[in-house]
Parts: sequence; structure tokens; C-alpha cells
Amino acid sequence: MSGDYVIRRVRADEWPAVKELRLAALREPVAPIAFLETYAQAQAQADTFWKDRTARGAEGEPHRCHLVAEGARGDWVGTVTVLVEEPGAEDFTGELVEQRQAHVVAVFVREEHRGGPVAPALLRAAVGWSLARESHSSGIEQCVFEQVG
Repeated sequence: MSGDYVIRRVRADEWPAVKELRLAALREPVAPIAFLETYAQAQAQADTFWKDRTARGAEGEPHRCHLVAEGARGDWVGTVTVLVEEPGAEDFTGELVEQRQAHVVAVFVREEHRGGPVAPALLRAAVGWSLARESHSSGIEQCVFEQVG
């Protein structure tokens, strides 16, 4: 818990809330650069896509962790995902992974909660999840595009 927020992993049955928060993130002007996806692309996805996406980041998945910042009223105010990539695989950008690594991606905080404790708490939780894994990653990276800054 961080202040009035709880940082926790999403559950598979929470796919409608995951979808709503992702669509909110994709309304940002820099979203196509930051999230490698447009609002129109995401909105066109069927519910099965959102169910699968949420299940992959939910509890129990060893290579992906989708975290949410939940406000005092249970409202979702921010999110982050950690992807663990193994050597020899392609990373989310299509590059060959040389060593086990974790990527912090899809960081989003609703505008009215920016500048406070939410983003730092999400990032601490993401790094903590990565470091707590049985087989530690050799590195943790966050990609921030210049236009997003």
C-alpha cells in the first residue's frame, strides 16, 4: 500500500477494467509511440482478446506481471506491466534477447493522479516483482520515448 493506494496484480476476471484503463491510456496524444498501439486498434479488439491479455498478466503467470494502482474507493488510477524475456527469444520490439531481462512497459497514471505517489509506487512494485522472482533477471529496463518524456 502506498498512501491511499493499493498496488496489486490484476486478476483474470478483471478484464473489463483492464480494457477500460488501457483505452484511457490510449487516448493520450503520445499513446501510439508510448504503447505501440492506437486507440482505434485496441477498441476494435474482441472481448476474447482482452480476456486473454488480462489472464497473461494475472496472478500465476511467471513471465508477465500486470499491476494496477487502486484508489481508496476501488477505482483504478494507474497501471504498469513487467515482461520477463529469456535469451534467444524476441523481445516486444522484435530484437533478439541476449540475456534474461525484465522490461517495464505500459506505464500509465490517470491525469488527476499524476505528480504524486502513484507512478513511483507502481515502478517500485514492478521492480520488486522482478527481483523477487526465483531466477532473477540480469537487468530491468524501462523504455521511454523522447516524445513521451
